[in-house]
Amino acid sequence: MESQAIHSDISGRRFVRDKIESFFDDLFGDTPFEWDTAGVQLRLNDEYITGFEEEGRVRIAFALGCGESVLKKLEEYRKNKRPVDILFLHHPLVFSGMKKFDLEVYPVSALFKLAKLGVDLYIAHVNLDSSIFGASFLAALHVAKWLSENGLKVSLGTPTSETLITQEDFANPFRLGSYAVSVFIREGEVTFNSLVSYLEEFYNARPRFDSSLLLDKRGERLKAGDKILFCSGSASSVVYGDYKLLVTGEVGYHPIYDSFQQSRAVVCFGHYESERMCVQVVKNFVDWLINRRNVPLSVIFGEKVVGCDFEMLGLAELFTELERTSRELWKKWFGEVKLEVDTFFIEDEDAQF
Repeated sequence: MESQAIHSDISGRRFVRDKIESFFDDLFGDTPFEWDTAGVQLRLNDEYITGFEEEGRVRIAFALGCGESVLKKLEEYRKNKRPVDILFLHHPLVFSGMKKFDLEVYPVSALFKLAKLGVDLYIAHVNLDSSIFGASFLAALHVAKWLSENGLKVSLGTPTSETLITQEDFANPFRLGSYAVSVFIREGEVTFNSLVSYLEEFYNARPRFDSSLLLDKRGERLKAGDKILFCSGSASSVVYGDYKLLVTGEVGYHPIYDSFQQSRAVVCFGHYESERMCVQVVKNFVDWLINRRNVPLSVIFGEKVVGCDFEMLGLAELFTELERTSRELWKKWFGEVKLEVDTFFIEDEDAQF
């Protein structure tokens, strides 16, 4: 999938790359954990960029991870004279310090290939998860809208708060302060089976594990006072928390067993399946900033969210602030230049196991 570009008169690839990478830094901020990696992970100098110049155009590719299939796609773009400048990843290539650099062994081999292709590498991991671009927020938003359309009254919050974002948080409304998002049921009820069926459609995948089936057999339902907790990727850090249903990618057997003994359910859709949409949302956001600022920001989250009653979900003020801050950020970094950007989404086929 490729976006449309707009006119630009910029030259100087390193200058443009630095501006875009600084824009991402502003957008996502630092990662909340010392063990995590975020920001520019590979920054090339002019020696590597030379030969990849194309006057007035910069290209950004978005992918969940950087396996062989992604590298091959980048090579294809280069051969077709559409070389990528920046690869935006959710999963870091390198998490911690390395003491050995073998150019034939992953991930060093991937870094070396990116350098040969003239591609910078930018990472947004847990800091992306903890933002409105995160897969947890995206899933919670879609489910909240679906529940509302089925007659329930719901609101969004964090695992420990019934408020998703406070007035003090509006210094940067993109950051939620939590990588897990809750949907609180205020009124009404729904069966586990019908909700999981909707989630299968949303994730375009069947659950790899679903203990809610056992609660369904008992005749239990999700009702007023219950919390649905979304934690994309791995939920090991929240599985012992407070919820009636946990929707995640993966978690260990014993925590799931313990949860079931407390009449709580866990549904696992796979790490890749639960996260693959997050970088697509970031791509949609960049496209929106460049080409579509005359339409509501909610369009970046998908067609099913367009027309959502954000007032009812308690999110109207948040989205108003997001639109205002988005324009200010773009103006801050690119207000005096006409930036031409092509964006590409690359499916990480190697992560589908």
